[in-house]
Amino acid sequence: MSAPATRRTVLRAAAWTVPAVTVVAAAPAHAASAARLTMTWVPDPDFENGIRVTVGNPTAYPESFVLRTPLVAAPDISFNGWTDLQGQWDITIEDDDYVAQSSIDAGATVTFGLSWFFETAGVTGTAYLTLIGSLSPTLVVGVPLPLAPA
Repeated sequence: MSAPATRRTVLRAAAWTVPAVTVVAAAPAHAASAARLTMTWVPDPDFENGIRVTVGNPTAYPESFVLRTPLVAAPDISFNGWTDLQGQWDITIEDDDYVAQSSIDAGATVTFGLSWFFETAGVTGTAYLTLIGSLSPTLVVGVPLPLAPA
């Protein structure tokens, strides 16, 4: 026959049980998913110093994202504009960057164009594209300018 439960043994058991339940309850629903947006670019044959950017979402979840590119990539190299934006985009200027916000469906890709304007011939620089996903880590890709002829 077991000994009767005392107040001390009940409190000790409760003290060990409550934190274990709290830890399990704190885990987010998508903690196990390894969401990873991808971003690649190739020279755009239709625009001098333009590129075609592809953002991919190989995961099973839709994801919103922000793409930032500087207004000025280097002295005398300015961002010229976006082309072929498909779907819903919100484009603003923040902290000397063009900022484009959109979303991408699970398993989908989105392709669009970016281009730069050179105020002086012979200048070089690098434009950094920053992709910030709602579920993915930040990805930064450098685009050396001017682009080599295709």
